[in-house]
Amino acid sequence: MKPLFAPRYALLVLGLFSQGLLGQDANRFTPLANSGDASENWESRTGLWACPSYGNDPSKVLPLGIRTYATKESVTDGVALRIEFAKGATGSITYENAPFPAGSAGMTLYVKGSDEFEMSIRGAATFKVTKQWQKIDLPWEKLGTTRAKPDIGYQWDVRLTAPAPKDMWVIIDRVGCEGPNFIAKPDIQPTDGPDQKINTREVVGNEQILAPTLQRLKAKQPFKIIGFGDSVTAGAQAARGNWGFKDEKLTQFLYFAHLARLLNQRYGYDGVTYVQKGHGGWTADKALGVVQQDVVAVAAPEDLVIIEFGANDMSWAGHSVDQWSADLKKLIDAAKTKTSQIIITSPTQIGIELGKAKQASERLRTFAAQQNVAYVDILHWSLYRGEKYSWAYEANSAHPSLMGHVMIGEIMETLLGAPHFDWPAGPASH
Repeated sequence: MKPLFAPRYALLVLGLFSQGLLGQDANRFTPLANSGDASENWESRTGLWACPSYGNDPSKVLPLGIRTYATKESVTDGVALRIEFAKGATGSITYENAPFPAGSAGMTLYVKGSDEFEMSIRGAATFKVTKQWQKIDLPWEKLGTTRAKPDIGYQWDVRLTAPAPKDMWVIIDRVGCEGPNFIAKPDIQPTDGPDQKINTREVVGNEQILAPTLQRLKAKQPFKIIGFGDSVTAGAQAARGNWGFKDEKLTQFLYFAHLARLLNQRYGYDGVTYVQKGHGGWTADKALGVVQQDVVAVAAPEDLVIIEFGANDMSWAGHSVDQWSADLKKLIDAAKTKTSQIIITSPTQIGIELGKAKQASERLRTFAAQQNVAYVDILHWSLYRGEKYSWAYEANSAHPSLMGHVMIGEIMETLLGAPHFDWPAGPASH
């Protein structure tokens, strides 16, 4: 009796399996990587580099029509990007992509929405969003390019095909490329919400120290807000997704400037102005060399000074939390020679080792009480759900996006009379 499979047929079958011709082993999912840092891809840093684009007219940016945050309702790794569109919102979420793999079938992503509506990639390839997870496969040909050399320009974006008819949201996850063919049944593990929220009461503190500023606001008396800090205060990367915003068009949305806008709106006058003193790449100890000219020479007793340093200190400079706080104390002491109205902030998570970041967050609170200053703990806001949820308000791994700056300004306003609010679920009125 002849064997069921002769050796040559057994080898053929084995070869077919090894090449994926009897399965999908040869097909591969490659997460969407970024042109600025290919190691930071959509899977490892949800929302990082993915920035809302608000159009070309700065006067139409506010109130924000698009906000993003990381949500645990996902199909991979328990985290995805949720995009919220306010009624009437247009615009898009942009992402500066690295080169795509040659020979791949096209782009793929999973989407789920609050309603049924239509979206598109770069205004070309359209797809339908439903209330259930949908796998969207977009061949390169549909995106106007080829499998052999896929190229859709430096920037990928996803957008609504029409203005939002009401408040709505979409979650996108597992964004990347598949090839040589699309994978019909990928290995996914959906997770669900709800998302843990944080109230701004947990992020800010010592607001009683700012009572004199609050009195000035209620009396409609003029004063300046002086933003003194590193590249975050300088506005680095805040224009990502909105590259047409230069100079003052961008500066007006940075956290200290937006705080001035919010206070003028809340108290009904235009007497709150701002001064920008930002130094890219600087540490708190280096800032000691300019604090006299940047703060002491500029501030008056009625002015409010915001001091924002620490990211460079505790990342590339290798400073300890103790050294950062000691240098920060010297900056505070210098500012106090002119005004008692001071807010200090923790840094964003700019490559700071996680243990050190948590230590810095805890230190900020006790340190602020000792120094008799108000504080905003951005690190706690970023990390309260864990590191993988901390990226969706940043333009890269170091700096807030325009949306992130606006949100920090909103949080900071709660120190000066604005009602506290939960995040996710920020104040629509802003």
